[in-house]
Amino acid sequence: DGLQFIQKKKGELIVLIIKGKDFDEETMRCFYDFYRNVLGKTTQIKIQYVEKLIIQRNGKFLPLISYVD
Repeated sequence: DGLQFIQKKKGELIVLIIKGKDFDEETMRCFYDFYRNVLGKTTQIKIQYVEKLIIQRNGKFLPLISYVD
């Protein structure tokens, strides 16, 4: 039901996921495999299940929040 990416440092990607009713372990494996194939084996991928995504102070939603210069 929701997806958001956070990058706090190079070589690491945090994926925030709001599970929908049809989300299961197979779906999670597909997500993980997709990001692993796209980003490569050296990138650390962390998947976190959340109840809500991060909204900025101004009320906007950013699909990618990056703290990397």
